[in-house]
Amino acid sequence: LILLFVIVSSLFSIWLAYFYPVITIILLIIFGQVIQFELAKVIQSFSGLPVGDFNLRFSDPIILGIIVTLFIKVIIVSASIKRIFYGKGKYLTIFLLYVLMQVIRNWGQYGSYSLGEFRTYYQGFLIIPYIAWSFKLPDEREKLFKILVALSLSQILIALLKGAFIQNFSFDAYEKWLSAFGSLALLYGLFAFYIYNKYKKIKISKITIITIFSLGIIILLIASNRSVWLAGI
Repeated sequence: LILLFVIVSSLFSIWLAYFYPVITIILLIIFGQVIQFELAKVIQSFSGLPVGDFNLRFSDPIILGIIVTLFIKVIIVSASIKRIFYGKGKYLTIFLLYVLMQVIRNWGQYGSYSLGEFRTYYQGFLIIPYIAWSFKLPDEREKLFKILVALSLSQILIALLKGAFIQNFSFDAYEKWLSAFGSLALLYGLFAFYIYNKYKKIKISKITIITIFSLGIIILLIASNRSVWLAGI
């Protein structure tokens, strides 16, 4: 039954990633970041499904859909070895080959667990070429930018809920309201929100803007992820 679920969800994710990239990115952030890094550590049922020696996360079918979509668009749609290695697809081809090399290199030591390392540390990189190939018009990219900023700022709500119901508003050094991944997303979201508001003038009140920045900074201070501050600098 689990195997059937994996196959069906993978095929659905490939179709979704190819035809509906916006929904795919939203689902990847929800399942790959919010559920996996914010909730799975405290709600065990969110950690995934055991499939043999491999722990299938809810974001895995989505990652597979993105990889297959990139392969289709670069290899099959390009339909030319010259375009793949010398045209617009050469950088993406190099990146995919690098990712494949990392998985193969670690397979001898970690076996199927090397796939887990790949999805944890490289899934964010997959979004970049996927966006580049799926959103080519300025209007499409601006729309996606707004969605990504909104999702980044939603980390504030996630942190408040996590701090209230899971951490009991504890400020202990190890009671982080937001993971390093969530903190980094929030930090970049605040930067992007500031820049967009400066040049586009978002139609919301100044009180709302001040509240967003105040809560965001407070949450980042409570999380105290040093790597996030270094990334911000």
